[in-house]
Amino acid sequence: MKCEVDKFLTMYRSAPHSTTRINPTKLLYGRQYRSKLPELEEFTGDSEVRDRDSEKKEKEKLYVDSKRNAAENKIQVGDRVFLKQEKKNKLSTTFEPAPVTVVQKQGRSVLVQKEDGAQYRRNTTHIKKLLGQDDDESTPTSLVNADHLEETLLETTPHDSTCPVQNGDEKQLLTDDHLNVHPKREW
Repeated sequence: MKCEVDKFLTMYRSAPHSTTRINPTKLLYGRQYRSKLPELEEFTGDSEVRDRDSEKKEKEKLYVDSKRNAAENKIQVGDRVFLKQEKKNKLSTTFEPAPVTVVQKQGRSVLVQKEDGAQYRRNTTHIKKLLGQDDDESTPTSLVNADHLEETLLETTPHDSTCPVQNGDEKQLLTDDHLNVHPKREW
């Protein structure tokens, strides 16, 4: 068994790596490892190996970031954020109810200040940005003004429906299409 492991390690150490295209022994010791594998002698400089390695790592990083939906945080000085709080019982919320202000940011470390003047240093993973601060980002559908939504629905609905809605003194009806209600399937 030990002989087989030694043979495997010899072949592994003498075979070129897929990223660097140079065998691990050459990278580690700086000399060619003698083995029974036939190969052509090709000289590559250290900088070429490092370049290929960094290109491969960057490609892998982009792939993993896209799979994990990783994104740069957009927290800046002056933003209003929520701090993560300790879970005391099953009814406690994840974040504190009162927002705090970001005073300083260095990398992923953020210094925040409460309304009473108390300051805390936290990692950006323990902070959630208050929605509605960015002009670039669209407002989430959950935060749409309910009055505006009701007015839009009332303007676009026909009068031959089954769901009554009060709008001032008028009574209008909404269709199932506007409420995103699908009819039940009968089997």
